[in-house]
Amino acid sequence: MPHLAKDTVVQWCDEAVIHTISDRSGSDDALYNLELEVSGMPIHAVCEGEGDPLRLVCRPTFDAETLSLLTDMDAERRNFHTLVTSVITNTKGAYTFLDDDKNPCEFGELRHIQFEHRIYPQNATRQEFMDSVLELGSAAQFIIQATENLRSEVDSTR
Repeated sequence: MPHLAKDTVVQWCDEAVIHTISDRSGSDDALYNLELEVSGMPIHAVCEGEGDPLRLVCRPTFDAETLSLLTDMDAERRNFHTLVTSVITNTKGAYTFLDDDKNPCEFGELRHIQFEHRIYPQNATRQEFMDSVLELGSAAQFIIQATENLRSEVDSTR
């Protein structure tokens, strides 16, 4: 079964939304790894091998000091957990909490959230690709901004 060709993915990128495309191929064993910048957030379009789906991966990183502040107190931890839960349950695809070393972890140890959506070659369309890229980018941007807003609220009450 064929994979989604790198040239096709590049052609499908809407330049009005995807500001830069960087080829990161060679940094891993994938057939290709394209880094797409959407509103300052990197999203990787990765194809591991022949017949494999296109993996769209976005990994927003949280400021360590902000996370510490938001997870040290019960009320802030609940608010942060509610925020994260609302985003991950409303974003299609899978998510994984990652620690500082980018290993899967529990919520209390998270430093990154990895969002991933897979597009299978036999059903791939430009619309599905761009919808997925925009959804991942929006989810990542929202969760980072909302986390900073929570921190500002905590800071203003101290």
